[in-house]
Amino acid sequence: MPDSTTRLQVDQNVVPGAAEVGYWTAERARGRAIAPRALRALTDWTATAS
Repeated sequence: MPDSTTRLQVDQNVVPGAAEVGYWTAERARGRAIAPRALRALTDWTATAS
């Protein structure tokens, strides 16, 4: 298994038309804006991929 610093999980079954994202960041990756950048990439992608 690859060594991961951030994991994102998306659940689309929260409310119709909505999604929930949960994430965790390994301690060594905290404070480096890795999770916010990953979340931004995900939300940008979902806004353009229809």
